[in-house]
Order: sequence, then structure tokens, then C-alpha cells
Amino acid sequence: MKKLSVIVPLYNFEQYVFDCIDSIFKQKTNFDFDVIIRDDNSTDKTQEKLNELKLKYPEIKILDGSENLGALNNIKLLLDNSESEYIAYLDGDDLFGDKDKLQKQVDFLDENTDYVMTFTATKYLYEDYASPKEEDAFIISLKEDITTEDLLETNYVGFGRVFRNKKNIIKKYFEGLPFVDWPLNYELSKQGKIKFLNIFGGHYRISKKGIFSTLSEEEKELNINKVKNRLKEDYNKNIKTITIIDCFVSNDSLLSKLRDAISNLKKHDHKILLVSNKVPPQDLIEQVDYFLYNSENKLFKEQYENVSYVDLWKSYEGFTIHEVTPELQRHGLSVMCNLFNCLDLAKSLGYTHFQRMEVDDLFSDESYEFMKTIPELCKNENKKSLFYFNEKDISFHYFFSEIDFFLEKINRVDSEESYKKYLKNNGFGDEFKSVEVYMFHNLMNSNTNLILSKYGSDQMNLDFPNTMWNTETSQSTLAEFYEGCTTKIYKVNNQDSLAILSFNYNNHRVIRKIIIEFDNHEEEIIHYLNYSWAWSYNIYWENIKKIKVYNSETDEFLYEMENKNIYGYLEFT
Repeated sequence: MKKLSVIVPLYNFEQYVFDCIDSIFKQKTNFDFDVIIRDDNSTDKTQEKLNELKLKYPEIKILDGSENLGALNNIKLLLDNSESEYIAYLDGDDLFGDKDKLQKQVDFLDENTDYVMTFTATKYLYEDYASPKEEDAFIISLKEDITTEDLLETNYVGFGRVFRNKKNIIKKYFEGLPFVDWPLNYELSKQGKIKFLNIFGGHYRISKKGIFSTLSEEEKELNINKVKNRLKEDYNKNIKTITIIDCFVSNDSLLSKLRDAISNLKKHDHKILLVSNKVPPQDLIEQVDYFLYNSENKLFKEQYENVSYVDLWKSYEGFTIHEVTPELQRHGLSVMCNLFNCLDLAKSLGYTHFQRMEVDDLFSDESYEFMKTIPELCKNENKKSLFYFNEKDISFHYFFSEIDFFLEKINRVDSEESYKKYLKNNGFGDEFKSVEVYMFHNLMNSNTNLILSKYGSDQMNLDFPNTMWNTETSQSTLAEFYEGCTTKIYKVNNQDSLAILSFNYNNHRVIRKIIIEFDNHEEEIIHYLNYSWAWSYNIYWENIKKIKVYNSETDEFLYEMENKNIYGYLEFT
């Protein structure tokens, strides 16, 4: 595949086409490029000139021009016939300028992946000049960076466009519009920013054959307003957003929270796509708009080095449990696979954006109201997504994104092998990284400013007031020896004491017998955990050497924990 294609639309340019094509082949690049030309069934001798050009430049690709398609379809056909990474556009009566123009533009786009197009300065070339006057002033852009919102007001993008080859960029609504370049620039701007490079890109010819220059001032204004109004109509149409909930219904508590989440989302007019690796009750499926069942339930199974820790905090009136545990979130593989499958389905259903939320986060009514404002918030900031960042990862509690943006920026996960391959290829070796870190790394590597970034849990609490986070923990996150109920030694924040705390993640009663070994004696305690999400703790001011944990109902020894490398802690307020 070539790096770049120069596309050249022609119509009645017999006296200009040789100079135009000669200017292209004067370009000096360190990459190969195509030149693709189509004459739109001219009434002059343009076609004969093309036959002569083919002898001079055998490598040019000339498309069949026996039918007059009009300017729009002529350009569309040229674009459809390019398989290169980048497109350079040049009308058949214009000329390229500096010999390194294309090289500089391609270099910029290679180095700045959040930009979709560059354009350049130009000089006018008038009919009565035998050659352009070198003292003529450059025509430069009023703006260096052009956004979608800018293009709703005027077509700031001028001469010398080089842009990423985005397929199907010409839309149905272009038909009937007097210009192709402005709506094309607008559609490209949805894919990224546009940069003006202050280099001499070439000569723009002012002639009696120009489509725009031959119009009266009144006609020009009418045509400009027609395009502007159509673009604003497209821009202001409603964003079609779907809410994705991924929920493995493992206990009655989680099922109850799922029901409440669906009820609240419906109350606030959300469309819901529920995905699960376990079939929920039929009446619940009937409450959502779409249900996607994935029977595979893929979990991380392989061994990884240097597994770091994650804080599964749970907040209650008066204190917070900080259960710091290895972050080998085995269900994370299923989460990522399900998300990509959901986005494929949502896109096929015509949705443009999505928001993903955790069902065990108990969102307040104020939070649901805030969610309604996020699409408009992103649009006003010219962003395609909203993510909450910490220093090294991304929160999965909530995020919002344009579907195409997400699919473009995040490497697809469909297996543990694809996940490991990404980690290895990006400097992590055999270390395990959570899906939050995986997402963070993907987005940071994309070098994009199309993300509305919000940092830290404090900001989340401000945006989502009175919301309770992390009210469930998947048993697949826990080591098997816990049998769904953790009993651990915790530090007590701001106190010279330790706590023994048990937390039940099971959907049934659990009784734990704990033998506590102190420096000079032992003590036995019992924790009764009668329901899911139940907890019990004891605080000790003397040193604990280790604990031994038993299933009290069977008297089976489960595990022991020494007072070493204690990461979890209780925080009292």
C-alpha cells in the first residue's frame, strides 16, 4: 500500500492539466505516492491531454471519464479508488508549490495522530499573469487549529489539503450542496483536528472557469448559507446514545441492584443494552431494550509476573473498608470482550455513542441527571469522550464515548492471547495489568486531545453526588481459598491497632472461625455473616502474629495470614 495518493479531478482544464501534473511530480518525498486522475467527460480536449500525460508519466492512474458524473461523484470516485494511508487533493487547474510540501504534511500527520488533515498557505494565480508574481502575499488561514465547531461558521480550510484516508467520508447529504470541499472538511473534522501549516503549498487559480469565482456576490452568499445551514442541521441532530451494563448475576444482592439500576435508567429515559455471561430472569430481560448473552464467560487463567494491588473500597456510615488485593481481576477479560461485542451490536443498530456504568455503583437521581448533560458537555468542548483518570488507570465506574472513537483508539480484546500480546508489545513483558490500566495505556498512546479528562475520585464524587461506589466484588477477583468470604488482618488508619475483618461476597450465610495468634497466647473468635455483603470485625491493640481461618460449619481449615505486608486498612471518620 502506498503512503499517499494525489487525487486530481478535472473538467475542461486542457490548458492547465500539464502544469498541474508536472507540479506534482516535482515533489520530493521519502515515500512512494500514487497520482489518480479523472476527467469528468470534458467538452474540450482535456482527455487528449491526459493521453499525452500518460506517455510522459506512465505511472499515473487515469480513471474512465466517459460519463459526466458531476463534481461530487467525480471526487467520490477518485477517493474510492485510493487505498493509500493519506490523500492529497489538487484541482486540475492548480499547482503544488514547495517541493517538500507533501513530505512536511505527511510527517506532521505521522507524528500527530489526533490530527486528521493539514492544509497550507497559497498564492493566487490570475488568468492575465504569464507566471505568478513572487512578491504576491501568501494567503494564510485565520486559525491554526480548526475544529468541527469552527467549520459550522465558515470554511477555514483552504488550499493544499492532505488528509487521512477515511472511507465513506462523502455522505448522502452532500448531494444538492453547491460545494464539496466544505462538507468534506466538516466530516473529516469529526475524526480529528485540522492543522494549518504555514508553508507555500502552491497556487490557487482564479479563472473564469472556477465554480465559485464566477458567481455574483449575492449568489455566493446564498450558497454559503445553504452549506452552513445544512452542516448545522447535521451537527445539531440528536446524538444516539445507548447505556451498556455488563452484569454477571451471581447473587440476590446483585440482582436487586441490577433491577434498581434498570428502573432508574428507564425513569431517566435511557436506552439499555444489558450484556451478561449468565442468563438473568426473563422479566428483567423484558425491561431492557437489548440483551446480549455471552455463554463463554472468558476469564484470565494464565500466570503473570508482578501482579500489583487494587483497592476495593467500600464505604459505610462512619467507616470505609479498604480491601487492598492483587489486581488479577480474572473477569476483566470477559468485561473487555463483552464491551467490544456490545459496541458492534450498538453500531449496527444505529447508535453513535455509548455510556458504560457499573451496576454495583448506586447512582443518585442527581447523578442520572448529570449523565444527561454529558453528550452536550463533550460537544461543547469538541471532545468525543469522557473518562475519569487516576494517575495510572481509568475508572470503569462510568465513561462515555463516541463508538467509532473508542473502536479506533482501543485495541480490540477477544482472547487472553490478544490481551497478553498487547502487554508484551508495549513494554509490560509478562506483568499483568488490569483492564483499567490497559484502557489508560491505549488512550495515552493515541496522543489525542479528543478526551474530556477528569481526574480522581474527588471529581467523580462532585459529578455524581450521593453515589455509593464498589458495593459488590466479583468472586472471580478473589483467590479460590477464600471461598467467597475474605477474612483478613487490616491496619486501622490513624490508630496503633489492628482489625480482623470478614466480608461475605456469597449469596448465602457464612460462619468463619478465626484463631488469632498473639505474642504470648491464642484467641478464638467467630464471625457470623448471615447474608451477602455482611461484614464483621474485631479491633485489637496488642500485636497479632497471624490468623488461621476455618469454615466453622465444617471445621475445615481454609488458610492462614501472617502479619506481614498488610495493605488493607479500615478508615474511621
